[in-house]
Amino acid sequence: MTVPTPAQIAARVAPRRGAAAAARSTPGGRRISRRAAQQIQELATTPADVDAAIAHPHSTERTHQDNGTLYVRGDLGVIVPDDDRTLIVGLVRVDLDTAPLRRGRRAGGGPARRMPTTATEIEQSLHAHGFQTLPTRGGHRKATHPAHPGVVITVPHTPSDSRSYPNLVADIRRLTGIDITQPAP
Repeated sequence: MTVPTPAQIAARVAPRRGAAAAARSTPGGRRISRRAAQQIQELATTPADVDAAIAHPHSTERTHQDNGTLYVRGDLGVIVPDDDRTLIVGLVRVDLDTAPLRRGRRAGGGPARRMPTTATEIEQSLHAHGFQTLPTRGGHRKATHPAHPGVVITVPHTPSDSRSYPNLVADIRRLTGIDITQPAP
């Protein structure tokens, strides 16, 4: 039995040159991570489609961890991190029927828009808009909405930040599309 030399081991694990290296970049010169290259094959798309999604997206939005941007063109979503805009880290198929519609910005405030100032007011607004409270053992209360399964809203009772309730209202609106400051339908 012969023991392989370090050079032989390195040759086995080193990235392959040629076709594999070409597949790890787009025609526009962006680099593609291993995972993204695998997802390109799984989703039956091409690096040119990835470039088109970034160059001419139908919509863009922040990633759920707020560390990158999701570019959407048609049913293809391309994830690019903020710290390296030339790297493609992931691809997803976007279901156009369930994707949230982009809403235009509108002015806030006004007489019909009252911001809740206590946990009780938040919970009353949540119940008025169809949210259901989940049983908990002490701590923060949690609420869900039947139309948005998997989205859990945590309501703090004694927040230390004066902006926590307005931020919670904004999070609820962003996650569910429901503005609890407006009168219930």
